[in-house]
Amino acid sequence: MLSFRRTFFKSALQLAKINTSNKARKIVARSIIEGINDNTLPDQAYLHKLQSRNLALEASQYFKQLESQPDSLIITDEYKQLPDDSQFIEEHYDDLLYYRDKLVGKDGSYASLGTASNLFMKLSEYNPELGGGLLIDKIQFEKFVGDLVTTLRLNGGHLFTLDLLIQNQREFERMQKKK
Repeated sequence: MLSFRRTFFKSALQLAKINTSNKARKIVARSIIEGINDNTLPDQAYLHKLQSRNLALEASQYFKQLESQPDSLIITDEYKQLPDDSQFIEEHYDDLLYYRDKLVGKDGSYASLGTASNLFMKLSEYNPELGGGLLIDKIQFEKFVGDLVTTLRLNGGHLFTLDLLIQNQREFERMQKKK
C-alpha cells in the first residue's frame, strides 16, 4: 500500500509541472471519471460501485475468454518483452511480492498458477472489502489488478514474466547495496 501513496504523490508532482503528455492527460481524465480528485470526496454511489466491483474477477473472465480463442492476438506462445518505459515493477514490486506470498507461498512462482485467468481468479479472493478496510486499499488493489492486466496483455499472458520481474528487481537491489 505504501507503493500506491508513493506513486500517487509522484504522479501529482509530475502533473504540477504542467505535464501535457498523453500519460498525464490519462491520469487526470481517470481521476475525474473515477470521482477522485482534489476537489471532491467519493460519494455514496461511487463507494457502492467500488464496493460491489471485483476487478480481479472481471479480469479472470476476460482472460478466460481470450484463452479460449485459438487465434487470439493477445494470448500467444511468443513471449514479448515489456516496453522499456514500463513502470509496472517500480509501482507494484511490493504488491507482486505480497500477492505471490499469499497465492503460491514465499518460494512459489506465479508461473505455477498456469494461466492468467487462474491468477486473477485467485486474486479475486483478496479483493478488499470497504466495510472492513480502507478506501485506499481498495483503490490500490484495483490499480494493481488493472496494471497487471495491461502487463499480461503486453507480454502475451505469460506469468513467468512476473517471476522474472521480481528476480530482476531483487538482483538490482542487491547490486545497489554493493555500491
